[in-house]
Amino acid sequence: MIAKVSEDEKRVTVSLSGDLNLATSSEVRKVLSEVSKSDSDKEIVVDVSNVRVIDSMGLATLIGGLKASRDKNVKFALAGVKGNVEEVLKISGLDSIFDRADAHAD
Repeated sequence: MIAKVSEDEKRVTVSLSGDLNLATSSEVRKVLSEVSKSDSDKEIVVDVSNVRVIDSMGLATLIGGLKASRDKNVKFALAGVKGNVEEVLKISGLDSIFDRADAHAD
């Protein structure tokens, strides 16, 4: 799993690449925690367009990021939802709790 953080004037984007599962979720959780702990009120966007597989621990990691940002009153959204990620979100009934964003800000 590769987690790359980029930032512009409106948002912080965490671009994930690889599998988001039990083996990698702690690494992603750490990155999301660091982003959420910043003093910024910028929107947090997690780009999952390059995530091949997500499991229940991966979902839990995204939910944790969502909760942390909501606690700070900061918008949290997913970008690039497709394939396995989209399927797992729909099957789990969690697709409706995440806002969606474009992968790249305008």
